Amino acid sequence: MFLPLAFILEFATRPAGTDGDNATESLLYLQEHGTAYALSGCCLVLAALGLIRAATAAPWRTPFLTAVGSVAAGLWAFTGALRISSPGPIDHIRGYDEDWAETAYLVVQMAGTQGGLLAGVALTEFWIVTGCLLAWQANSLPRPLCAMGMVALVYPLTYLLSYVVSIEDGLWILGIVSLVVGLPAWFLARGVWALVTGARPGPSVEQTALA
Repeated sequence: MFLPLAFILEFATRPAGTDGDNATESLLYLQEHGTAYALSGCCLVLAALGLIRAATAAPWRTPFLTAVGSVAAGLWAFTGALRISSPGPIDHIRGYDEDWAETAYLVVQMAGTQGGLLAGVALTEFWIVTGCLLAWQANSLPRPLCAMGMVALVYPLTYLLSYVVSIEDGLWILGIVSLVVGLPAWFLARGVWALVTGARPGPSVEQTALA
């Protein structure tokens, strides 16, 4: 749930009509709402810790999938650390030169939000889809939860489709909703299932196959 909260914090505090890729507007945003930006970074770090826990405890885990989930979490933590630490230093750099501050912000935006965050999302989607397919085969998750995990395919398919045809804004919105609502809903549903059934981390898929 911390991943969508990070988006909500920034969206709720950014003035309407401003763009996160606009360095001039974003410097003003950081000056006025730097705390909210840093808190969004804290949410990403907490989301990363939750993903590591999920990747190492899922009953369908394999060494490869555990590594994929852990790398995704590391990318989220990296992005979160950039957001936590950037408002103060960027404001300090701004005292020397406005252009330097804009460049520093764009580094955070491109390396963090556009790079680390989205790469982590892509790996998380791969982890969910592959894990649900393995769980379906091994009957280690209820079939409805496995099917629900396929929501992770919506955003990448929408993204790839945009290179082939011109897609409507509605499809883009659907892709974003799948990230902000669909993925957290799957994690929440899986957590509730584990609590209700008392499911605990068992042997991995490979250990089960060897047995």
